[in-house]
Amino acid sequence: MNKAYRDFAPSIIKSQGGTSLSATDYHHYKEAKLRVYIIVLCFILCYLIGMLRVISLSLSDYKPRDYASTYNKNLIEHRANITDRNGNLLATSLKIPSVYADPAKIIDLDEAVYKLHSVLKDIPLSALREKLKNPKRRFVWIKRKITPEVQYKINKLGIPGVFFKEEEKRFYPQGHYMSQFLGFTDVDNIGISGVEKSLNEQIKDSYEDLELSIDTRVQNILTKELKYAIDRFSAIGGAGIVMNIQSGEILGISSLPDFNPTNIKKASKDQKFNRATLGIYELGSIFKIINNALALENGITMEDTFDVGQPLKIGRFRIKDYHQEKKGTKFNLSEILRESSNIGSARIIDQLGVEKQRDFFRKLGLLDKVDIEIPEVGSTITPYKWRLANAMTMSYGHGIAVSPLSATTAIASILNDGLEVKPTLLKGKKVEYKNRVVSKKTSNLIKKMMRIVVREGTGSQAESKGYFIGGKTGTADKLDENGGYKGKEVISSFIGAFPMNKPQYIIYIMVDEPQGRKDTWGFATGGWVAAPAVKKVIEQIAPILGIFPENNEFDIANIEKNLIIE
Repeated sequence: MNKAYRDFAPSIIKSQGGTSLSATDYHHYKEAKLRVYIIVLCFILCYLIGMLRVISLSLSDYKPRDYASTYNKNLIEHRANITDRNGNLLATSLKIPSVYADPAKIIDLDEAVYKLHSVLKDIPLSALREKLKNPKRRFVWIKRKITPEVQYKINKLGIPGVFFKEEEKRFYPQGHYMSQFLGFTDVDNIGISGVEKSLNEQIKDSYEDLELSIDTRVQNILTKELKYAIDRFSAIGGAGIVMNIQSGEILGISSLPDFNPTNIKKASKDQKFNRATLGIYELGSIFKIINNALALENGITMEDTFDVGQPLKIGRFRIKDYHQEKKGTKFNLSEILRESSNIGSARIIDQLGVEKQRDFFRKLGLLDKVDIEIPEVGSTITPYKWRLANAMTMSYGHGIAVSPLSATTAIASILNDGLEVKPTLLKGKKVEYKNRVVSKKTSNLIKKMMRIVVREGTGSQAESKGYFIGGKTGTADKLDENGGYKGKEVISSFIGAFPMNKPQYIIYIMVDEPQGRKDTWGFATGGWVAAPAVKKVIEQIAPILGIFPENNEFDIANIEKNLIIE
């Protein structure tokens, strides 16, 4: 705009119907107009920026700052369900509130403390004050995983700076069943025992169910019958296992007493102790199955016999049988197992030697921890020096302490046509059998011997017509804390498998410190205590597993004939 126009502009504006302005006023007018334009433009820009920000936030995963998560970096937000092999829930997580505070936002400390204590009476006033007194702390848990009722009461108090956060709490719908094996989680949802711990990385932050090999129907039956045996014989506890011999899958595993993992605070040390995998015991005469397999693998035949007519002296000790035979009596391998002869078993080792026994135990995995998907696994205890005297007592299950699962797995391998069995708590776990522990011939002879034990020997109370059950009793003096024997206190057990013409499942039941009864003539041995329990378990789980008793007398006779050792 040139100088002449600026000088005459007011006159021009006036001639067009406007108000006459001086040159100075007109200059101010132009400046004001420019400022208005700038202000309007700024408003428009701010509005557009705000709208863009709103749109951006709506399309993003933005969340306000969560102090609970910021200050608890180890917190696991979600855990996958754990189910049995049929999809039944064993462990699941539910949303539950927790209460926390931002001390910087607490207006009246005393009021907040007293109001919170009126609802949370289990937290002392001093503890609440300690939590809330420091305003520099932007986050502090007041109480984790409260009930909705408590949340309502606290919320109703209207305390500034007190907030709630939804967390997950682990629940176990089956209650006590499998508690030591499922395990439990801590307050931050981290697994600290059992499957919850060993498979924590697989379970956490996952929405894919973890399927176990367990069948809750089998599990419930096993636990029920184990508890009945414990109660009937006034025992202090026990353990039970049901395993698929071919796959190694565990369908039921129990340790009693047990606990409810949803309320772990009420569980005692004894309830949390896992007798099936962590407990280490001398298991007694079930080891004679292993000893006979060792004999067959090292050239001893069914025609060979051993003198069992008098006690066997080892230094100042004597090995005796429960029922002493007449002087000069000799047993073959089948008779040693049928009559559960300690003397006969010891004489086998006297003939074979220490090294062969140790190598065979190692081959069966008895000297190593069982490889299974829980951390609570006990280590085998053997003599510091493996002398002949020790080897003789180990031949019948004394002087070597193993877990029930370890012994069950070793015997399952012998029955699996001699191929190593690897136990698992996971459904459908692929297992390649590469290691042969005994020959198929040895395996077949052991199957027949175990059938004879139930049909004619110490395990007769496990007999159930048509199921062709085979097994072996075990009764062992119990060790005390100093490594000596307690005296009359014993571990009574029975290991059974069925059907012995083609074993599919192996069942082990152990009862800890059973007491004799009048109707058992004061006996508390494996044959009286555990064998009947195994029979009851088999009769109930077999139909569930698709195995039904043979009721055709002709077929029964043929199967039994094939199970006779010729």
